[in-house]
Parts: sequence; C-alpha cells; structure tokens
Amino acid sequence: MFTVKGKPFRRTLAHAAIVCLLLSAGPATAATPFKCPDKDAAAKKTRPMVYAIGSSTMGSVLGKVLKSVFKKSFKASLYVWGKASTGLARPDYHDWPGEIRGIKRRHKPDMFIVSLGTNDGQALFYREKGRKRWAKLWNPVHTKIYGDRVTAMLEKMSGEDRSRPIIWIGPTGHPNAKFNRRMQYLTDIIKKRIKAFDGPVTFIDGLKATLDPETKKPRARVTLPGTSKTRKALQSDDMHLNWQGARWLLAEPVLKLLRPCLPKKG
Repeated sequence: MFTVKGKPFRRTLAHAAIVCLLLSAGPATAATPFKCPDKDAAAKKTRPMVYAIGSSTMGSVLGKVLKSVFKKSFKASLYVWGKASTGLARPDYHDWPGEIRGIKRRHKPDMFIVSLGTNDGQALFYREKGRKRWAKLWNPVHTKIYGDRVTAMLEKMSGEDRSRPIIWIGPTGHPNAKFNRRMQYLTDIIKKRIKAFDGPVTFIDGLKATLDPETKKPRARVTLPGTSKTRKALQSDDMHLNWQGARWLLAEPVLKLLRPCLPKKG
C-alpha cells in the first residue's frame, strides 16, 4: 500500500464544508438496479464471460474463491486480474480506467466485478496543464477528481449503451480507526457516483461487510449460512480475510447477484 505523499492534511471548516457539498450534490438520476445481460445476446455465447479486476484482495483470496465457485457451479468463464497496491489514486503506477478498452477488446466480457478503493487512502496524483500535481485526502480537489475517475471506470465498463452490468465492491476494513475513516470517505464518493450513474451497477459496501458493527474492527468470525456454525474469517495477522471470510463476506453478495444470470452445471 502506498504512503500518503507529504505531511498530513489538516482540514479546515471551509474544506470540510466544500467536501460535503461535493459528496451531496449530483444528478437526480439513480443507477439502474443490477440486471442480467441481454438474454438474446447471452444465448449466442456458449459460456458467458465475467471479468473481475482489483487490487491484492482480488488477486489473491477473493479471486481464488470466485474461481473455485465458478468452476464448481457455473457454465461460465471468469477472468481475474488483481494487481497489488493499485486503485484509482495513482494512475502513474497503474491506470485501471485506461485498461478497460483493451480488456473489452480481448475478452468481450458480459459483466464486470470490481474490487478497488482500499489502497486509495492517500494523496491523489494528477496532471494539470502538463504539470504533476498532488491532491491531498479530504481536499475538495481530491473529492472531485477521485469521483470523476470512478465515473470514468463505470462509463468505460458499461459501454456506450450503458448495458453491461457491473458489481463494485468498495474498500474493506482495517484494525486502524484512522484508516477506516479514510475508507469511509472514499466509500461515500464511490456510492454517490454509482447512485448517479445511468447504468446497471450495484455497490457492495466493503466496510459494512468486513467490520464488526460493535468493535469497529475486522470481523473475526463468520456464520455459515443456514447454520449456527462459525468459522474464522481472518488470517493470522487479524487483518486480511482468509478463505472463509472472503467467501461469505465478499464473494457471497456478488454470487447472489450473479446466480440468476449464469447457466448452472448439472
């Protein structure tokens, strides 16, 4: 994970007020609820294609869980591309919006799954009039540019006709309260932009999914659906999700949306 460039940014009341306005303002239209791809188009494919992108969580445990479920349950293809330490704050390191056109050309996905945001609690890199710039977290410039990058991702993934379904998993929780406040700030931006987007996209709140509502720490255990049995949800560092945590806290909400859309095995 990148560190924030420069000294910590101290918010003023004016900055905080502008950030609130940027987060609350926006088009009155709302995102179209998630829906399956066009059935006629999907019928022409023997195996629908789902493309999942994200940072290290997608590249490791979450991606592996999704691949396992797809292999056992669906007559569908899943391609996972997870790149560690990536997000939307540092396109100089990895430009996710810039990669989407190539992904669509090579793989022709019917749906996208996105898991991004957890690495973005830092200064944001951008260029202005050919010069390198940095926008610090909480700054109104940061709020605006980060939101624009979320919208750019949605536009590129959904296509010109806004028909390709998208599932976006937001930033996940951490033992550090300061880190989680940053993740909440980013979550609010992502949710706002998704709500205003005119296409079939659903947001899964990673903070709510992975943080215990009482302790505000990562959930230590998860209850298996339909039972009273629990399993450990975290790795030995008490921070990163293990297989069971990723399966039931993050993958299951995604699979619940996908099951009506994908042909089943057997």
